[in-house]
Amino acid sequence: MDSFPSLNLAQAVMVICYELVQASKEIPKAPVQLAQAEQLEKMFEHMEKTLIQIGFLDSEHPKRIIRALRRLFGRSRMDEREVQILQGIWSQMGHELRKGKRL
Repeated sequence: MDSFPSLNLAQAVMVICYELVQASKEIPKAPVQLAQAEQLEKMFEHMEKTLIQIGFLDSEHPKRIIRALRRLFGRSRMDEREVQILQGIWSQMGHELRKGKRL
């Protein structure tokens, strides 16, 4: 192979370029599990109940704002973890209300 040193150099450059391209590719992320409809419904019911308790929603007509909030959260395509976080917020607010703390 000494008679064709440029061929060896070209092959080496090709291998290095290939490895650089492979190293620069983004590592694929695990697919995100979007929240199921049932999980979202429970979260929306919990949210509505909590927002009524804190006086944010009019208990006589809560659906007007709830519809807007449903659209807002619906566009976000929440995953299971995000829904759990929001459920935790509603739960903590309810817990603080039951203890009599001012929010």
